Amino acid sequence: MVPEKNVLTGVPEPPHPQDKVSGPECTGMVGRTFKYTYSSGLHFRISFDEKYAFFTVPRQSDGTWYIGRPYQQREVRPGVFLVHWFVPGRAGHVALVFDIEQKQVDAAALLHDKSELFDRAKLDEMYENGENALWKENPRI
Repeated sequence: MVPEKNVLTGVPEPPHPQDKVSGPECTGMVGRTFKYTYSSGLHFRISFDEKYAFFTVPRQSDGTWYIGRPYQQREVRPGVFLVHWFVPGRAGHVALVFDIEQKQVDAAALLHDKSELFDRAKLDEMYENGENALWKENPRI
């Protein structure tokens, strides 16, 4: 079950032109979970369902340790997936390229604090079929 309070969809967005989202879509990331650490030291656990990317965040004052965001996904070539989502309020964005065979993820992002993340990480852990998925855990512990 998706913990709706942790799916950040109610944050107001600034006015913007209509998004231009087209091209092939896929479902290859659905049910996958990864754990990884970038060379810059940032580390994440991320899970994907049909609509949301759930990822760990620094523990918030209410105990929240992961959130979910609507995302787009595309298979670039077999076993290589591009995923993308906006930071709440369109205050930034995240684009990740997961290479399953090479066990790595590349990131290009403008984070919520306006810092840039451009880095690569080895995938330390990989799960499929909803195994070890964040949305199965209590988002506030």
